Amino acid sequence: RGPGRGGRRGQPGGGDLLHVLMARKNLLFELHGGSAPDMRGGELVAALRYVAHRAGLTVLASQFHDFAPRGATAALLLSESHLTAHTWPEERHVAVDLFTCAGETDAGEVESALSAALGPEEIEMREVSRR
Repeated sequence: RGPGRGGRRGQPGGGDLLHVLMARKNLLFELHGGSAPDMRGGELVAALRYVAHRAGLTVLASQFHDFAPRGATAALLLSESHLTAHTWPEERHVAVDLFTCAGETDAGEVESALSAALGPEEIEMREVSRR
């Protein structure tokens, strides 16, 4: 365990301030319709880079894989954690997951950026706190 990760909040090694600063959360998006489900991996990476930029996140690396005959997975490694997208063209669906330790990440801004980059007909979002 690293500094500040030893105990519970309020106990030695718990790091109240560090806990607040390192708030971890998953933003889970389900995108339906539009042209995004037909994107190939390189296009998905470009879209995710745009989303990361708009959200103020730092991209360290990217990777993608195209499936035959259709479908793709794209991933960005972030200094704040990761951002991934998986397409299911046959279902007109894209699943996007952002896991971040940047507590100030604005879910509304991420959703707006996804809408601009991927153009879905509908977006559903869930936020899951990770401790």
